[in-house]
Amino acid sequence: MPFAGGKDTSSRRSRESRGIFPGLPEKAIFEVCGEPCRIVNNKLERSISMEEQVLKAMKEAGKPVRPGDIAKVLGVDSKEVSKACAELKKAGKIYSPKRCYYEPVAE
Repeated sequence: MPFAGGKDTSSRRSRESRGIFPGLPEKAIFEVCGEPCRIVNNKLERSISMEEQVLKAMKEAGKPVRPGDIAKVLGVDSKEVSKACAELKKAGKIYSPKRCYYEPVAE
């Protein structure tokens, strides 16, 4: 249906709504070259585990941080970050210098 300017934009809109990967769910997760990937906003992204995201955020902070602070930075629920911290602590990748604060182990 043409708009007031006389151009027909319906075909352009339908192409955009189909995206680059038509038929795939919005948050499809699959493997490319052995690495988990997903499509976000029609772009292929490597899926990063919550533990990797938390560890990266801790390293960037450069000081001991609380799970709630990391959750705010990552935009996720603090319970998810707490679970990731527990796994990282079990794996020996982080430690707790004082109650409720975590920091990466020096490499």
